[in-house]
Amino acid sequence: MVGNIDILVQELCKLPKEVGWIEFKHSNCEPNMVGEDISALANSATLTDRDHAYMIWGVDDTTHEIIGTKVWQMEERRAELENWLRMSIV
Repeated sequence: MVGNIDILVQELCKLPKEVGWIEFKHSNCEPNMVGEDISALANSATLTDRDHAYMIWGVDDTTHEIIGTKVWQMEERRAELENWLRMSIV
């Protein structure tokens, strides 16, 4: 499965720019922003008849270069994304 994710990320990085159903992030993990972006991505995917939307950390949103991130390596971020959002959004 990890190999498939690697291939998917590489293919998405080849796109000339972000589109409504793809969001690249470097380190920004403010909970309210993440929740709002997930909602916007899901809406955009629905409106463009796509089965999936993607928020990918560790990719420069201008150059689409894979640069890595430490966002999910921080101890308080180790919970699954959904649980982390539930606990973090005010």
